[in-house]
Amino acid sequence: MSGRFQIGLWVVLIVLFVAFYQFFSVTDANPGAGPTAANNRLGNFGILAIAVPVSLAAFSFVLLRVRKGQRLNNEGVALMSQGRIAAALEKFKTAEAVLKSNPLIPYNCGGAQLSMWRLADAVRDYERAGKSRFSRNLQHLIAPQLALANALQGKGAASARWLNEALKLANEAAPGAILAQAVMACRAGRFQDASPLLDRHELRSLGGMQRGLSDALRAWCAEQLAGERRYVDRVAVFGEAGPDALRQAWPELAEFLERAPAA
Repeated sequence: MSGRFQIGLWVVLIVLFVAFYQFFSVTDANPGAGPTAANNRLGNFGILAIAVPVSLAAFSFVLLRVRKGQRLNNEGVALMSQGRIAAALEKFKTAEAVLKSNPLIPYNCGGAQLSMWRLADAVRDYERAGKSRFSRNLQHLIAPQLALANALQGKGAASARWLNEALKLANEAAPGAILAQAVMACRAGRFQDASPLLDRHELRSLGGMQRGLSDALRAWCAEQLAGERRYVDRVAVFGEAGPDALRQAWPELAEFLERAPAA
């Protein structure tokens, strides 16, 4: 439930409480007030008759919007799990138009953008999620993903800054943070440093593009360090984006994938 919805709910409850208090307390405070008090009570009843339906209608409208946004977001998550990333991104964008204050939606947008190698867009979406006033519970997830998205663009300083943020949030062992370190090591030609990172058990929990990337980098390290040629699932790395997006972001990795035996 979003913070805006909670605030709206409290407003509705307070309005109803005040209305009922006013209605039942006007004449009770002065039983001998006569016709004037009775008229006041009838007037308050009229106000109450309008305020209650209006408040309930507003509450229902907010509730329906929240439920619609949550439904769209859940549909997007389901599409992501099926590998239908572009369709998932459209769901997330539609959900964000409904739940503008929910940071989970731009966070999910960032994940979809990253999976399609739209790295600059991924960074923008993750940063938007992190700037939300309701994002406190997501910060430990956002920092590792920003470290990875920046690392894939070769932005070492930005990646290191977000890795340090992940350390502060006690989430430096997140798969995204470990993968970000491995990416920067491979980009620098330090395959001997990347190899043990890519063997970390935390990376086994990855799925989608990030799992494909992790496996591909492991195969690349094996080639560079031992001359071993391993099969690579190119589709898992490219996803719906195809090789061009990767070639633009990281031509050396794209070249390795072209010569590696396909799984």
